Amino acid sequence: MRKIKNKKKLSKGSLIILGFLFICLSFFDLKADKNNTDYSLNNSIYTNVNAKELINIIKSQKGMLVIADNDSDINRLVEFLKDKDNNDNIFVYNTSNDKILFDKSSCEITKKATNDYKRLVNELGSYSENYMCNNIEMKYIKDPMVLFAKDGGIIYSYYLPEEEITDRILSYALKKGFEMFNS
Repeated sequence: MRKIKNKKKLSKGSLIILGFLFICLSFFDLKADKNNTDYSLNNSIYTNVNAKELINIIKSQKGMLVIADNDSDINRLVEFLKDKDNNDNIFVYNTSNDKILFDKSSCEITKKATNDYKRLVNELGSYSENYMCNNIEMKYIKDPMVLFAKDGGIIYSYYLPEEEITDRILSYALKKGFEMFNS
């Protein structure tokens, strides 16, 4: 009888350990970096990327790049780009967690930029902005922005100003980008 009790204890212990391992694996899977994922918006596929991946895409791939800090701008631009060109890759970089935040009136930095964001700003060069305040230079990416990358570089960009912009104006503004991209 004693052997049977030990087997029950052994099997209960094994189940507890297996359950604990399953919970740990599930937790780490949820915490894993899921930046480079394909998303779907109204049957349009786009790839969510981080700053480091965006630099590699600019240098080595052809694609339309959406840089924005909120979902409404991202959704609108992805939908617009897919309506105009269904055949090419759309890459989305959400800057909200990475970018520098500062108060222009007081020159106070409220959030520092991540190192990858800083590298991207430097890589973008003239496509990024410099702001001088009390002899402190702050570099950042004006967003929302659409970039067209091809042949190892940026061939066209368009920054959407703060005011409401219609699809007609957006279509006109991006027309040259689509022409260069598809030639």
